[in-house]
Amino acid sequence: MAVMSYLFILFSVTFGIVNANSNTDLAFKDAVDPRNFTSDPYLPSFHFVPFPFNWLNDPNGPCYDPVHQLYHLFYQYQTPRVWGHAVSPNLIDWIQMPIALNLGAWYDSGGDYSGSASVLDDDARTIVLTVSSSSDHMFTAIAANRSDPYLAEWIYADDKDETGTSQPLFTPNTLSRDPTELLPLTEGGYQLFVGTGNGTALWQVDSTDNLYSLDAWYPRGYTLMNTNTPNIFWECPDIFKMPSSDSSDGVWVSKYSLDGLGDYFFTGDYDSSTGLFTPGIWDISQPQRYDTNDMFYASKTFYDVVQNRRVLWGWLHMQPWPVDPVVNLTGVTKGTTRKVTKDDDAGWQNTMGVPRELQQANQGGSLTTSPIPELDTLRDQSSLYSDTSSPFLTAPGLLPIDDISGVRLDITLQINYTATSEEEDILCGLRLFLDSSDSDSEFLDVLMPIDASFNGVFRPMRVLVDGSVVEAFYDGGDTHLGTAETFFYYPKTSSNSGIA
Repeated sequence: MAVMSYLFILFSVTFGIVNANSNTDLAFKDAVDPRNFTSDPYLPSFHFVPFPFNWLNDPNGPCYDPVHQLYHLFYQYQTPRVWGHAVSPNLIDWIQMPIALNLGAWYDSGGDYSGSASVLDDDARTIVLTVSSSSDHMFTAIAANRSDPYLAEWIYADDKDETGTSQPLFTPNTLSRDPTELLPLTEGGYQLFVGTGNGTALWQVDSTDNLYSLDAWYPRGYTLMNTNTPNIFWECPDIFKMPSSDSSDGVWVSKYSLDGLGDYFFTGDYDSSTGLFTPGIWDISQPQRYDTNDMFYASKTFYDVVQNRRVLWGWLHMQPWPVDPVVNLTGVTKGTTRKVTKDDDAGWQNTMGVPRELQQANQGGSLTTSPIPELDTLRDQSSLYSDTSSPFLTAPGLLPIDDISGVRLDITLQINYTATSEEEDILCGLRLFLDSSDSDSEFLDVLMPIDASFNGVFRPMRVLVDGSVVEAFYDGGDTHLGTAETFFYYPKTSSNSGIA
């Protein structure tokens, strides 16, 4: 890193402790919350972790139900994979629901893999789950009782053959999975997209009435070809149009996930008549990222009609997994790592990122990603700390900020700088000491790249700390700059009082 000695950084800092029990207020049996944040220093509280504790991965089908005015989150859960389900009035407090999809048909007996949820524009405002199975069948499910506010029970919606046996919607000839939301066509019918090794593939049905019909869906080729990563499967596609706050037309987004390499997307234009997505001002070989950490993965968005916004959910695949210091709910020690089986409630694995709001950036071809404003309500006002004295820091250097420590924190910095000569690769941010009780503990540097545009202008940096998860948003979260980043850190002892 090349930094000149005449770099002066000016900043102000505000932080608040986040209430441990304010988020994911899961509805547990007898209204008793079994989570113990004292005995498990890794366990996040305002990042979604399902219960009973078990394996968690892709967010499937986040959506808003306009009939009952509730948000739903479906997700990959357990092994073999099933679909977990939670409901919320505000994207903050969650009610844990029974498993929604649980290997109930011949074509998903090996596992219910990723998919999406769509809210139809019919009289009932039907919510349709589009799902892929472990054997590459695509199928659908709907709520058994649409009048149930929580939509607790789900049934297969696919057509039946002449023997009365439920059949999958369609089965592609090539390895495919992870169907998207249904895209309604003006002339009637729907399109949906699936991930393949060759790129994002398009399937279509020409009549709205044939949504669940056998043999009505047909392939239309590839919406966007995989030309820059030919040996890596494009998983978990997501194609959508950004909402616009003015008369301008919103940009289209085509996103895909690369196993082990993170989530990528293009902005551009989609033509449903040709079925082709055309990247815009950014070159096809240079997709953008929601988050620079490869373990922010399998993300899925939904349109929040209440706030006219696109909300992004991402799976945080926590690797490497730490040594497990906790015991299960019955007090039985469960070994040294959190490797759990389907019937084992000893440990949790992985978490969802906080819900993020996507917006079009001023550059037009990029997006910004930032925590939804509802998260602000979790701050404990009595713990707020603010230093707006704007101290100077001469780089390279460190300026201690005293009296800031905790396991759950929401930290905001405003940074600008003055340089006497041209700079390159300038980084500024926070050094988080991973054990506030030990001044010699390991540390995590959360650093934001800064450039000449910061000169004389305060630019924001926000850091969320929650148990073993740190999410950082730099300079408004402009995705073209790669300025959202997720970290994992693991306290060494249960007596640790958090970062400092």
